[in-house]
Amino acid sequence: MTSLNPLDPPSYESGGNYRINVDVPGVRKEDVRIDVSSEGNLVIQGHRRRETNLSDTKIGERSYGRFKRT
Repeated sequence: MTSLNPLDPPSYESGGNYRINVDVPGVRKEDVRIDVSSEGNLVIQGHRRRETNLSDTKIGERSYGRFKRT
């Protein structure tokens, strides 16, 4: 079984411009922050909140909490 990292996005370059697609399902846009560090690194960080209604959940494999990718 392979593990897919949702913050391991494909990136594209075209004419000196870059495009990066990041999938963060279940995360509100207000909970994601994208910055460029003083060293010029792209930093994507955020917080995935735990769902409040878990009473009917049989199997849950989604992680919750803070995440960060540089």
